[in-house]
Amino acid sequence: TVSPQSFFSPPPPLAHPMRTVVLVLGDLGRSPRMQYHAISIADMKRSTVEFVGYAGADCRPEIVEDDRITIHHLQNFNIDIPRAMFIVWAPVKVALQILQLFWLL
Repeated sequence: TVSPQSFFSPPPPLAHPMRTVVLVLGDLGRSPRMQYHAISIADMKRSTVEFVGYAGADCRPEIVEDDRITIHHLQNFNIDIPRAMFIVWAPVKVALQILQLFWLL
């Protein structure tokens, strides 16, 4: 039988650190909400954060100085192409982004 107390007891501590990825498909420094998510997740006990996105503006000092948060920059594949070629370039760009994520993570 299951006791009512088992429903309300806290979960057991994690045996291994929890690894979380916060992915931003934009400039990391210009994404304050995602930066706050990364900080709050890193503040959880036994948690590490992989903060992934494009380079640009500086991130908050709390992100840069925290040893539990690792920043990974994606390569930006924006190129000037004729509008008619977008239908060909868009799937290639998505495939390149997916390969980058597999490589980084």
